[in-house]
Amino acid sequence: MMPLRQARSRLRTTIILLVVLLAEAACVPLPGGRELSRKTVWGKEGEATLVADDGSRCEVGSRQFERTKLGDEAVCAWKLPDSRTTRRNPAPW
Repeated sequence: MMPLRQARSRLRTTIILLVVLLAEAACVPLPGGRELSRKTVWGKEGEATLVADDGSRCEVGSRQFERTKLGDEAVCAWKLPDSRTTRRNPAPW
């Protein structure tokens, strides 16, 4: 029989993998006006915010922020923009 600690670790890994696979296939609605999905990065703000081409924003760690270039696709929990101000921006690259 598997120890409880190992079982919890395996369950956590399975859940994370499932969430990432769902995000790759489609978008997953999250609470608070967010969605887990893959989007094209159109811009960067400050030191930790990625901006998608539809105006969505995502807070990331400094390492991911530095590695992500304009035009890259990023899987993230995107904060959806207000629908009254949403417009598709032309790609800056």
